[in-house]
This record gives sequence, C-alpha cells and structure tokens, in this order.
Amino acid sequence: MKLDRPKSVGELYAYIPPTPRNAHQLSRVPPLSKENRDYGYSVGRGSFHLDRAVGRWMSVAFRVKLNDVGEENGEITLYIDGSLVISIDGLSLRTSE
Repeated sequence: MKLDRPKSVGELYAYIPPTPRNAHQLSRVPPLSKENRDYGYSVGRGSFHLDRAVGRWMSVAFRVKLNDVGEENGEITLYIDGSLVISIDGLSLRTSE
C-alpha cells in the first residue's frame, strides 16, 4: 500500500455477521473500535499510522481463520510492515460451509 496523505490513522474495517459475540470481541480492540449497524465495524482505529507510507511502500498482511460452522472460533490478524497491530479471536465469520 502506498499513500500520499500524511497524519492518517489506520483501522481494520470488518464486514462480518452482526452477532453479539462479534460486537463484544471487536469492541475490545484498542485504541478505538466502533460498531456501525448499517455498514460494519471500525476496529482498532489508531493502532497504526499511515503517514509512514507517504512516499514509500508499506506491507499490509491479513490472516483470516474461518470459524468452524456453529462455533465462535474465527480469527483475524493484521500485520503492518511485519509487525502485528491487530489480533482478534472468538469470531463468527460464517454460518455455513
């Protein structure tokens, strides 16, 4: 990812099933996480800063582990330039095979 705007805070924006458990798990991610019932979840806003990408490339990697159907054991992790910045477990990301 390469950006041309300074002083930007990063976040994970998740479009996942709006279950009570998902809302609880996502809302616990610091420094700021908010639910938007119409659009999804803003997760970990400010946990990384995009101004480091101004004028250079930045490595962004997601790891998504789907939950077992009927279980709340899914995971999402986000790495920026090889450093773990967001890690969430206990999620329901799917309801069928």
